[in-house]
Formats: sequence, C-alpha cells, structure tokens
Amino acid sequence: MLSLQIGHADPAVCHASIALSAVHSGVQARKRESLLHQAKSESGRWQQFAFEQMGRAFQLLRRRHASQDPQYTVTVLLCCLLFVAAEFTLGHYDNAFRHLRSGLRILRDQQIRVASGVKTPLEPSLTQTFAHLDNQAGCFGSEGPILVIDDDATLYSDLHSCSNVENGRWTVSEVRQIMEPLASAVVRFCRRQARTGYHESESAVSEQACIIHRLSLFLLFTTNLNKQPGRVLTAKENRGLKLLQLEAHALRNALLSLPVMTRQPQFHEFTDDFEIMLALATEIQQSERDPQDLPQISLDIGVIPPLYAIAKRTVDSEQRWRAIRLLQSYPHQEGPWSASLLSRALTKSMPAKSSFAAKSAEDATGTVVAVGVRD
Repeated sequence: MLSLQIGHADPAVCHASIALSAVHSGVQARKRESLLHQAKSESGRWQQFAFEQMGRAFQLLRRRHASQDPQYTVTVLLCCLLFVAAEFTLGHYDNAFRHLRSGLRILRDQQIRVASGVKTPLEPSLTQTFAHLDNQAGCFGSEGPILVIDDDATLYSDLHSCSNVENGRWTVSEVRQIMEPLASAVVRFCRRQARTGYHESESAVSEQACIIHRLSLFLLFTTNLNKQPGRVLTAKENRGLKLLQLEAHALRNALLSLPVMTRQPQFHEFTDDFEIMLALATEIQQSERDPQDLPQISLDIGVIPPLYAIAKRTVDSEQRWRAIRLLQSYPHQEGPWSASLLSRALTKSMPAKSSFAAKSAEDATGTVVAVGVRD
C-alpha cells in the first residue's frame, strides 16, 4: 500500500511498481503458453518490458544518490522491496537476496542514526517487512540477520509494555513488533548452533529455554487478546493474530527440533502442536475470500514455511498429506517460499506406500479446500 501511495509522486517507485506488474503478467503469460504449447513470445515481451522499467528505476535512483532529499531513503527501500519481489517471482534467488542485503544494510545504517537521534523512525510496515525478510533469508544460508536488534531487551521485556494493549486499542502491527525480534532471536540462535555443531553448552541450553519460554508467553498473550472485553476483532485483525500465532508455533518447534549431543529431536512429540498449526492454517485459508485472488507474491508473514515444516517433520502420514494439500491450494509465493514448488517436491519425496494416507487426507481436507476456494 505504501508503494502505491508514494508511487503516484515518485517516478522511481512508479517504474519499479510497473516492473513488478510486468513480471506478474509475464508469469501468467508463461502459464498460458505452457498449457497451449505456444512459443514464449508474449511472456518474453513482458519480461523485457519489466527489465526496462527496472533499469529506469535504477537510473532515477542513481541521479538522486548525492542529493539531500529527505525522502530518498524511503524511496530506495521501497524500490528494493519491489526488486526483491520481482526477482523472487522470476526465480532469480541470488539477485533477490543481493537486493535484499543492500536494502537491509541501508536500513541498518538508518536504525543506528535513529538510535542516536539523528534521523526519525521510518514507517513501521516498511521496517517490519524488512525485518521479516531478514529472518527468512537466514533459512536459505544467506548472511544475517543483518538488522540491529537487542535480543536481550526482547527476551526480558514485558509483553504488555506495548502501548494500547491493556486498554484494548492495540493494533496487529503493534503486536507484530513484539514478534519480529523473537523471530530474529530464533534465527540467530539456530545459525550459531549450526556453526558450532549443535554443542549443548550451559549457556546455549539456557538461551534456548528462555526463547522458548518467551514464545510460549507470546502465544498466551495473543490468545488473551481475543478475550478482551469491549473489543470485537475485525476479520482482518483476527487473521493477522492467527498468522502471528502460527509463526510463533513454528519458531518454537524450530528450536525444539534442534539436534543436540545428548538427544535427537523426537518428532512424534510434536503431533499435537502440528495439529494446532494445521487448524490455524486452515482457519487462515477459510478467512480468505478466494486464494486465486491473492497476489502472485507476498513479502509478509504467511502459512507456507510452517506448512512445509510440518510436512517435513511430522511422523503422522495423514498430517503430512493435509499439510501438502493446504500448500497445493495456495497458488502464490511468500518471499522465497513457493507453495507449488514445495508441494511438488514434497509429493515426489513421499514413498509409494503413502498413497492410502494421501487419499484419506484428501478426503479429510477436500471440503475445507473447496470452501476456501469458493468463498
């Protein structure tokens, strides 16, 4: 939404937005060409047009680099997100992560200036999107997280210190400001443990337990928000809280899934938690009018990574196929996570003896998926 607002007044953002739109049109044209066995002439023209628009945006940004324009940082960061979305949609992951790292370094420098009182804070939705992508990039071996986040302040702060929580005038964005640093703490801990061979030091065990405790408190906190007297949640707010709860469950499971020297993860112990996550993902899907109306790509938090984690980790074949079916019902992509690509990979990796479980799961989830598509 912010890019659309600024795009009307800023030529660079406008060209970057047009480029992303052209990429989307090219992807749709490629699907039609594949179905009709046509030459890829239309999709090729769209892609060429997209690259032309991206080039124009780059030129405009270079011209303003030495200027004192106070809007320049916001413009660069918005263009960066649009470039990231375009490259992910095209499947150019190296380019997408390169753009993302550049934007994160700019935002990190801005954070330092804000902390010192030199600059004013940026739009929260902009920083939240970058913070989320910063954490997601860590799952793909990219350097990071890059942004400056005080993990200790996050782990030991009061969840209710968020303004407007107690009086019921909170927003999902305020609640999310509590979640993103926790997600960053999980990614940093997991990457550090991977580098040290999952060494079970006393400090690592203590830190892991602390983060898990904070995530459990966050889940209780968001559950209680639904019960506040005098506050009736809108459909959008309810969906936003469920997305945050789903991510919190996924982060907690990621920590509990870490192998340690004395004990390997026992995934059969996660069956009940996976069931809660599948229920949340199903409710989120049912709250969407039509998954086909979703954008080709979203850079926000979503359901694809948790569903993929369930399908990979669960020992219950019915749960695995329910997760795959939910992935198959999502035609879009969340950052670097492509629902169709991951569901195909999961299906191919399944043993043939799971076909009966697949049919049972299809029967169990078919009604839910159909309702999600129709509404």
